[in-house]
Amino acid sequence: MTLGEFRQKMRAYRDSVDREARSLKDSQAALAQLGAFYENLSQPERDLANTVLAEWTLDSDELLRFDALALIHMFHIRSANESLKRLAARLELSHEPSAPYEMKKVERLMSRLASHDGGERDPIE
Repeated sequence: MTLGEFRQKMRAYRDSVDREARSLKDSQAALAQLGAFYENLSQPERDLANTVLAEWTLDSDELLRFDALALIHMFHIRSANESLKRLAARLELSHEPSAPYEMKKVERLMSRLASHDGGERDPIE
């Protein structure tokens, strides 16, 4: 499967579980399903997913970024660090009301990824 095909598959899955969770008024359900999706990927698929999650961190959709940041945190995806730095730089210049809060979240995530020892996954904050 190519990166483009996997990107489409992952986005379609995310959008589907997000719609379902919204209809149930259970925002955490989508994140749990995305986590299970990621856990069931083979290593080559995880490599593709890591690339997609890094891309999602730079998306204009704040909810998509939220999901990406949560999964990067849950699975300690260090390869997303460069995208996180780019997001932090963008947030620093942003005038959006949520930018300072998202910036703090991104800074905490980068710090955790830098200090993580590779153990078990953390719960979602």
